Amino acid sequence: MNYKSSSAILKSELAILGFVFLIPLQSNAATSSTTMTVTATVLTACTLQTNPLVFGSYDTTAASDLTASTTVEVLCNGLSNAYTISMSTGLGANATFAARKLTAAGQSINYSIYTNANTSNVWGDGTSTTSIVSGSGTTGVVRSYPVYGKIFNNQPAAPGIYSDTVTVTLSY
Repeated sequence: MNYKSSSAILKSELAILGFVFLIPLQSNAATSSTTMTVTATVLTACTLQTNPLVFGSYDTTAASDLTASTTVEVLCNGLSNAYTISMSTGLGANATFAARKLTAAGQSINYSIYTNANTSNVWGDGTSTTSIVSGSGTTGVVRSYPVYGKIFNNQPAAPGIYSDTVTVTLSY
């Protein structure tokens, strides 16, 4: 029989214990990681606000046309949105872009709407000799466009409150 000394056995056992403690203990918990894509789409959107075009009192015997002005306003989101603004002929019977009709009690007086102060560009739908307004929106910036109106002078009309409704269309 071969016997080892107690100090040799102790050294062997310490070496084994040292080796055991160097081996990490395995855990039953596991983890796994990956990535997730996150997206959002910002839609192009614009809003249009109109303000009334108010002529005030019309004198049928006045030597000059009656003029008025107002604005339409556009607000867009998105970095840059190109758009156009057009206007209808209104609701008056037989109205045209150049001769829209303000009506009251079956009577009418002619007027028109223009894109410029000298009233040379009739605001319409871009057909024939009418103009539309083009613009480009920037997020959060309100763009204001002037609207010029003119009631032509020397039109006989009965007293009353004359009105019309024009559809303003923003296309983008």
